[in-house]
Amino acid sequence: MKLDNKKKVVSLSIMLAMTLSNCATQIANNPVNNVSQINQSSKILNNSINSISGTTNFGIQNKPYHVKATANDIKTETTVSLIYPADYLDVSLRNITIGTGLTLTDGSFSVNLNGFIPITSQVYVLDATKRIGGASNYQMTLRTLVKWTGSSWQSITTPGIDINAVSTALSIISSLNSVAVSSDNTIGKIPLLSNNASIVDIKDNATKNVILTSSILGNIVNYVNNILADNQDPVGSIYLLNGVYKIKPYEVNGFKTNLYNSKVAMNSAGKSVVVWTSNGQDGSGNGVYAQRYDSTGAKQGSE
Repeated sequence: MKLDNKKKVVSLSIMLAMTLSNCATQIANNPVNNVSQINQSSKILNNSINSISGTTNFGIQNKPYHVKATANDIKTETTVSLIYPADYLDVSLRNITIGTGLTLTDGSFSVNLNGFIPITSQVYVLDATKRIGGASNYQMTLRTLVKWTGSSWQSITTPGIDINAVSTALSIISSLNSVAVSSDNTIGKIPLLSNNASIVDIKDNATKNVILTSSILGNIVNYVNNILADNQDPVGSIYLLNGVYKIKPYEVNGFKTNLYNSKVAMNSAGKSVVVWTSNGQDGSGNGVYAQRYDSTGAKQGSE
């Protein structure tokens, strides 16, 4: 009887050793899959119902702002806020801040939601706002839209949450023309490739028809970058009039511009030219002006 028990123990030991060996072999042969699964789990934990994590990218690629700040300066200690949308069903909560956080030196952030329970599939606003000092105490805001799926937060960009010029442009378009581009149709539509947001056609979730062309989106992205370069807030500077997106008058280099009939054209390389009419810009009444920009949004030459 004792001999039989010993045989069983030896047999079980051999089976256990073989099983552990097979597991080790699978892990060794599939290191990428295992890392991917770990990273995916981390993303779900970081973007849990209790917090939202991501990155900000003010997107002028270290070109100087008028106050001699760079994109790296601006992305540090930026306030990131989760906000109820302006069309939220409960009117008393519209535009109310739910939770805030600050970006780190690399532009990453985590917003603590302090026990807030989001409604599944409801789209919320996520703003990154920075005051950059100077006599006018300029404030810049970039924006994305986010949705709680029931297990994680999703945003305009994918994979991950990145607040940048493209997410800002698409958020602005949706807020100004929600009939054509609903907020829900923006979620997960902008691919992040090598940490850069792609400008693509936006398609309807149900019909798969194009509801916003990459050309129009690219024009508004250019608006956003140009406004940022002038130390202004793109979220508050773009409006829609008779189906045309326009830029509100704002101060540039000490001059209060009065813009009329502003138009922007962009070539396949991303270079653009903005043409506008303004009153008193050169001290002699109305005039037509133009400014060229390279693909990063930096001004080329004088007006």
